[in-house]
Amino acid sequence: MKALFLIAIPLAVVGRSASSDTPSVKLTGERWRVELRRDAGTFDVLAQPAGEAAFVSFLRPDGEKPWFGYNLADGKEARTCEVKPTVKTGGASGPVSVRCDLDREHAVTHEALYTTIPEGLVVVSRFTAGALAPEASIVRFAPKLDVNIDLLTHYAYMDGHGRRHQGALADLGERNTYAGVGAWEPGGDVAARLNAERPYMLLHNPQRAISLGVILPCYDSLWRDANTFLQLYKGGYNFWYTGFLPSTRLRGERVLVVYLKQSGSPDAIEEDAPRLCREVPRLISSGKIDAPSVKAMLAAQEAFEGEAQALHELILQQPPTRAAWVAMEMLRTAHECRERDPVKALDLVQRGKAELEGG
Repeated sequence: MKALFLIAIPLAVVGRSASSDTPSVKLTGERWRVELRRDAGTFDVLAQPAGEAAFVSFLRPDGEKPWFGYNLADGKEARTCEVKPTVKTGGASGPVSVRCDLDREHAVTHEALYTTIPEGLVVVSRFTAGALAPEASIVRFAPKLDVNIDLLTHYAYMDGHGRRHQGALADLGERNTYAGVGAWEPGGDVAARLNAERPYMLLHNPQRAISLGVILPCYDSLWRDANTFLQLYKGGYNFWYTGFLPSTRLRGERVLVVYLKQSGSPDAIEEDAPRLCREVPRLISSGKIDAPSVKAMLAAQEAFEGEAQALHELILQQPPTRAAWVAMEMLRTAHECRERDPVKALDLVQRGKAELEGG
């Protein structure tokens, strides 16, 4: 089995030195480059088509810049691309952190932590907020992109039943039309959810062998309610919502893979996705990638089975008391939520044990 490993990030910058005044931090791999801006919380993604010397940007010329962020009830959007970030680099082999203050009044911040792997980038995306942070919707834990469909001409993803959806974007029909999961309305090629083993979506060009993909590891726990779709919108916009959650209190952490292995078909990402969905959690659990909330979730997943079994056996040894009934209800609820919220599930099991010990 091919192992995933971290590689040194070649931190090239535009300008004469690697000072904080330089316009961007460049993360590079085989036939791809990501340029993280220092003046705004956004980036560019470029690739080298097969047999060509020049790199081309996947973003629509003069289109909306990529951003993380959210919508508020008053119709406003908080966008990282409109904020000057704090950018920190971890040296020749460390990750790059891009932190944006989105709402100083409510202490809402977004941080994206980029780590290079052979297949592209692992991105830890986290929102933090003060106690009085407002409710938000369409929370873009994975970035929103406005892509160039003259370059990225085809799409592919796998649905929850294991069926691959694929085709030319030109065949999706007249705008407004979609490809992916959780679209605003019917039209195009849409499905209810991604495949948990291969939770990917890819845009690619078969003729020039270039591609841009996203993989959402820990899909059932971190991304089960997420929307992931391309919207060919009126006015020439090509909005790729790579992963947003309907609503949140602006706190939380998610991890995604920006898949940058250049290819003219979905075969490579479909082969690599299951392995990456195993290996990325291992990197987090080992501390090689800093994602403390996801790490706690993974630890809870690992501990749950043994703790739940121990509580079940303890309940069976009890007389039919109220404490035993409460512990059994906690165990039942824990099993129901273990997939979507492992930390809560383990907490319920531990509270059930405490109920018996105090009953």
